[in-house]
Amino acid sequence: MDQDTPSFVWDRRLTKAELRDALVDPSHPEHDALLSLLLREARPDRVWAWTSPEHVAEHLERIAPRLGRRRAFWEWLFEGWRRLGLVG
Repeated sequence: MDQDTPSFVWDRRLTKAELRDALVDPSHPEHDALLSLLLREARPDRVWAWTSPEHVAEHLERIAPRLGRRRAFWEWLFEGWRRLGLVG
């Protein structure tokens, strides 16, 4: 694997810069697909190196169908954070 490829990206050619550019721009054509990839494949503690809890909370409902077996975890986590007032 190329050192410029994020460690959790195993099925495509994607640089760290390309991933960051897509994640910061919700209008980017690959935003939802790459945010979903991040939440599915990266370790949960590494997700926050790429995005913020607020950003995920804002887009979670839209990308939830793409999360596969990780969907329940992310919904549980954000439900708890919302109850505690940590995210909107």
